[in-house]
Amino acid sequence: MADLRIGRNIIPIRRALSHVPHNVRHRLGAVLAGLAVFYHERWRHGHADAPPPGLLEPIDRALEALLSLPLDEHRRPALRALVGMRCNLFPTAAAPHIVSSRAGESA
Repeated sequence: MADLRIGRNIIPIRRALSHVPHNVRHRLGAVLAGLAVFYHERWRHGHADAPPPGLLEPIDRALEALLSLPLDEHRRPALRALVGMRCNLFPTAAAPHIVSSRAGESA
């Protein structure tokens, strides 16, 4: 089920790409590229490997990048999708250290 959730979370991230600045698009693209490599390797090996620890950092950087922007109808679903991915791929990971310039604003 986690893999289905990850697949479903890709959709709002892809939709947000054209609605964010280039640097944020790059961060989101790094997450999508990391997922593509992860699932390709999983398929190639024929068994469900754990996600590589190196995928956590791009997810956290993308979260931080999105949180630095005003959340709108495209960015808010992408933010939720990244949180969902992080929770599904790395359920035991410590909370990310995110510095947001929008302190106090709720998501």
